[in-house]
Amino acid sequence: MLDESDWSYRSVFVVGVDRSEGAKRALATTKEFVRLGRAADVHLVHVRDGLAALSRRPLAWTSALALREFARELRCERGARVFCHLRKGKPAREIARLSDEVAADLIILGRDTRSAVSRMIFGSVSEEVVQQASCPVLAVTRKGLASPWPERFAAGYG
Repeated sequence: MLDESDWSYRSVFVVGVDRSEGAKRALATTKEFVRLGRAADVHLVHVRDGLAALSRRPLAWTSALALREFARELRCERGARVFCHLRKGKPAREIARLSDEVAADLIILGRDTRSAVSRMIFGSVSEEVVQQASCPVLAVTRKGLASPWPERFAAGYG
């Protein structure tokens, strides 16, 4: 539990990123958390799923470059230490696993609006992460934050 008198405490965020608009919104939200709060460790993670993760080296290379670009944006923020993780496997499972490994306070994900039928057929990474994660998950939508939790987070930990 966070001890308010311990000023050495660093927030730990895991941010799922890819090349989607949702990931850009998640990154922007993360930057705001870093600006509002104390120092933070930000773990950016991109997950390649299935055989594509093993067989397509150029995709892994471009994913690593994208992570580096996201990291460059965040490193400019006050007190942010940024770590990049490129993983292979099922995205929800790998994001939840990383959050456990780094003892994350919050997972931040972009969520693109899709139809119910599309979510039923293809699934939703953000919904799966919510089910598997052992820490809170913030899904950022086109309209902003998906829940009122972040306001309390910013007020309580800022």
